[in-house]
Amino acid sequence: MLFSEYSPLRFANAYAILLKRYLHKFTGNSLDTGETSSINLRQLDQLVRDIYQTTGDLGFGLDIGRNIHPSDYGIAGYAMLNCATLLDAIKTSNQYRHKLKSGFSTEFEISERCVRYRVTNADDLICLFPMVELDFASGLQFARLLVGPQQAKNIRLQSVRFKHLPLRPVDDYENFFGCKVHFDAEQNVVELHRDSADIPVHGANPKLFSLFDKKLGNYFLNKNTKGSLPDQVRYFLKQHIDHEFPNQEQVAKHFFMSVSCLKNRLKKLGTSFQFILDEVRGEEAKRLLADSDKPIKEISSGLGFANQSAFNRAFKRWTGANPRDYRKHCNENSSIPA
Repeated sequence: MLFSEYSPLRFANAYAILLKRYLHKFTGNSLDTGETSSINLRQLDQLVRDIYQTTGDLGFGLDIGRNIHPSDYGIAGYAMLNCATLLDAIKTSNQYRHKLKSGFSTEFEISERCVRYRVTNADDLICLFPMVELDFASGLQFARLLVGPQQAKNIRLQSVRFKHLPLRPVDDYENFFGCKVHFDAEQNVVELHRDSADIPVHGANPKLFSLFDKKLGNYFLNKNTKGSLPDQVRYFLKQHIDHEFPNQEQVAKHFFMSVSCLKNRLKKLGTSFQFILDEVRGEEAKRLLADSDKPIKEISSGLGFANQSAFNRAFKRWTGANPRDYRKHCNENSSIPA
């Protein structure tokens, strides 16, 4: 038997739709996209079995990934289409990864040398191998779509590593990714050259980004905090976005735990209270600069900064631009197409 025991992992239904659409090309059977928000590993396993039994090919993740479309990412895809740079789009994807890639545990790092994205599948099940390949391939293909045909050739990967053995000839992987691809590695990792992350997104519109980002925020708020602890902390902070942000002690108290317990649980999930707070403040700062005439000093104090200089430094760290230049850029690109 190809596939091992099952685990409690769940995947966004978008994965099932992509796989069913791919299988439909070979079978012509009716395309049932389902109405659930997620599928369990047993259902995913069966879809992978069906594709393998029909095509004899487990490397289909590359095919699906190279044909990805922004609409496959839903609202998050359209938000990424309107980010300022590829790095901003990566950050947006990472922010909502619990919905886009809910079956995987992921890590995202930025250094002076590269942007590193790591996927950890808790169980080394064969049915997950093509899904990791789909994840990496769709990410690269979407990045190429984001920057446009003229700049797509400037997206350079340093390396790609998979924990599993190749499911197709190695040349197929290296021709697509444009770099050396390693197999039987310790981790599933893709590394993007740091310079490539600064390529601007072609045709990005800050106003549209703000619109789609707000829609995403409202969607997750309406989920009523049924997600992970970081989701619940983010939700709680956003509830107070028009007032003074709660501090770490107040947040811990809200969740009936000590500060040390909150810190440890967030750390185990790969994040921290300060990271989540900065994420929420950064989103709100960009929205206010793009959509309001509030003085920068007022925005700064409203977001809890001691002074405008501290806000300027934080905003530069979040976006690579100072608040004044960011607002000017938004105003210069303010027209929204019908």
